[in-house]
Amino acid sequence: MSTTSTRSTGFGLVEILVTLAVLALGIGAVASLHGVISRQAQDNQARIEASGMAASRLDEMRNYTGQALDQAAFELLYPDTAGFANHVTSQGLNTVFTRSERVTTAGGRKQISVQVAWISAKGKAERLSVSSELAFVSPHSSAAAAFNAARQAVPA
Repeated sequence: MSTTSTRSTGFGLVEILVTLAVLALGIGAVASLHGVISRQAQDNQARIEASGMAASRLDEMRNYTGQALDQAAFELLYPDTAGFANHVTSQGLNTVFTRSERVTTAGGRKQISVQVAWISAKGKAERLSVSSELAFVSPHSSAAAAFNAARQAVPA
């Protein structure tokens, strides 16, 4: 009497379908994660560009020595504003930025705020503000102070 084994080898159709379903879910999750990471990278890039634009404008405003030789010229160069003014629009890598600035006088110093606004990859309005203070220092007095310090450092 011979006995034959009816035991099957290999994979069944149900096992293959379950494996394909799990694989499809995994690929879908990875694709979704890729989209989220791409949007976050765009938002981070926009924030970096906005920060650079604001810092650059503050540096430009600090470098007034060739434009204002006395206190009156300094006051005319940076008059007080009612809120944010001097709107400048520029194209970034992935979005359009609008830079504006606010200048107020407090105790002989100028309080300067530079604000950059843009629309994020999610369609949300974003803003970044950088603030600093500016005071007039005559270019002549700066040079005289440096000259006097150098003269005192060198023995006669």
